Amino acid sequence: MDQIMRLRDVLLDYISPVAKRRRVFGPIASSSNTEDLFLSSKQVNLETNTDTPVAEVPYQSHLPLQQNSNRLKRTRDDFEDEIDNEGVDSDLSDSQSPPPIDRLIYWAHHNSDPENFEVTPESMPEDDYKSLDSITSNSDIPDRRPKMECKNDRREMIIAKVQEYLHRQSEIALRRSDVARAKASRDWHPDEMFLFERLTMRGFEVLLPKSWKTDFPTLPHTIFAQYENEQTFVNTNFTSSSYGIKALQSLLNLGVRVRDNLLTGAPTNKLIAREIHNYIKWSERDGKYSRMRFLPVLTTVIARPKQSMNSLSAAINSQMNFLAQRHRESLIIPETHDEQENNFRGKDNYIKQPPLLYGVIVAHTVIIFVTLDSANVDATVKHMQHFDFREQGADAWNGFAIAILIIVARNYIMSIKKELEDDESDLDVDL
Repeated sequence: MDQIMRLRDVLLDYISPVAKRRRVFGPIASSSNTEDLFLSSKQVNLETNTDTPVAEVPYQSHLPLQQNSNRLKRTRDDFEDEIDNEGVDSDLSDSQSPPPIDRLIYWAHHNSDPENFEVTPESMPEDDYKSLDSITSNSDIPDRRPKMECKNDRREMIIAKVQEYLHRQSEIALRRSDVARAKASRDWHPDEMFLFERLTMRGFEVLLPKSWKTDFPTLPHTIFAQYENEQTFVNTNFTSSSYGIKALQSLLNLGVRVRDNLLTGAPTNKLIAREIHNYIKWSERDGKYSRMRFLPVLTTVIARPKQSMNSLSAAINSQMNFLAQRHRESLIIPETHDEQENNFRGKDNYIKQPPLLYGVIVAHTVIIFVTLDSANVDATVKHMQHFDFREQGADAWNGFAIAILIIVARNYIMSIKKELEDDESDLDVDL
């Protein structure tokens, strides 16, 4: 009877699902280690996927991919100790044994004299030489260039750099001679001469702070300051540098948008005038006088479609002369009683010298810079320089020309900011 009961238990165990699972996976050895064999001891960040795949583990050729069915299997500590004590075979490591296609570079790099390195059986192991010989014999891979050809390439590169340097020096000398001739003529207002020199030398002198390099990666390094906190002409005063960078980037990209408008038939003069107006608004906020009452020293005239040059010239003359008259009236010293009776006024009849006025004419794709000395009643509008946005390759320098002119005007208003009054129209009447 007992034998029958034992036979029944054996049959039940055999056909039960638990028994089937044991037959599939095999007997499991008990272990006091609760950690899984493949988990790293380092703490894993669950927020990001930083799991290292098996293919990137340094000791991948020794890593078991299945559970060991031996009851006396090694513990985790024994496994790691064995790995630490055992060196990795170079034949099984991709990092120590480069692929055949890269072995030529590998052996040349580890050679003491790479330039004189030649592929010979003596220069590398025999197996590597055979594999390289079979690869380099393929017609798809070019042969090593002769040493003389490499030397010629280096020589041509040096000559090109020297020619570029000489061309730059000749261009600088040419522009400096233009500035010297303008100074020698003595026909220029001091502020007018300063503006002419900045416009002529833009691209050949420091303009931007060093910290702006990352925002203008395509500009030459010579226009950036060498040190931090170094004074530059294009800068920011009372606003964040990010606003100044954004405003300048819009000017430097203006040429591309102008040419796009030409292709689509959209008006170009309105686009140019809008960007000039935006940069003027930024300069007023940066100078912290946008909410003050002041007479501007910069004016803009936009040409109408099919407007003649005579009509455009008359418009800029009228506007600038009107502005000059306003400046003279604001700075004039009131006449004394004796002067009124004698009808005589001295030469110095202003509180201070009336400023130089600047004008911008926007006609199609061309901008024209003009000036007028408001201190001289008989002065006429004087042409300074003009720039055409249809010219490719000059977009950045045309944008810098606009920025320089507006910053010159901003600097003058900032110099008299203590004399300005708050604009009452901007105040809240309920306060």
